[in-house]
Amino acid sequence: MLKLNAAVSSLLLIICSMTQTVFAAEISYEDRQDVYDLINRYSFGVDTYDTDLLMTLFTEEGVFRVYNGGRQVGNREGREARYTEFTERAQNRIQNGAGQSRHFITNIVIDQLDENHIVAKVMAMSTNMVPGEPAPTVNAIGYYDFEFVKVNEQWKIDSLELHYD
Repeated sequence: MLKLNAAVSSLLLIICSMTQTVFAAEISYEDRQDVYDLINRYSFGVDTYDTDLLMTLFTEEGVFRVYNGGRQVGNREGREARYTEFTERAQNRIQNGAGQSRHFITNIVIDQLDENHIVAKVMAMSTNMVPGEPAPTVNAIGYYDFEFVKVNEQWKIDSLELHYD
């Protein structure tokens, strides 16, 4: 029994040491702040219907996908498709008198895969203030999966997945 415990302990030590080398590199303060800034600018751009701002945050080939209850309900790849998506979303909200949305993001967890790739998970809640109503209501809850890449020494969103609960 003692030999088995020693073997299991040795195996666990090997696995733990391997996972430490596979997982994220240390993220510099500057890179972390750049990624936080991108996430915040994305939320601000959505809430202010600023499609031009949103377009500056992504790589040319960047992808925006939407999932609802685990099922993919939207997929926009490339600049033109994303522009259409963000513009249509803004126009629909304005035309339908949906009111003002506010995205609240929290629990940002980021990992650097290598010097040019960072991933992040971000919890989100969106509220909506309908004109004439006394208080905002919760519109949606879920989380984002971001993938960032460094392009010309600047971080950009390469993939963004929105997961509605």
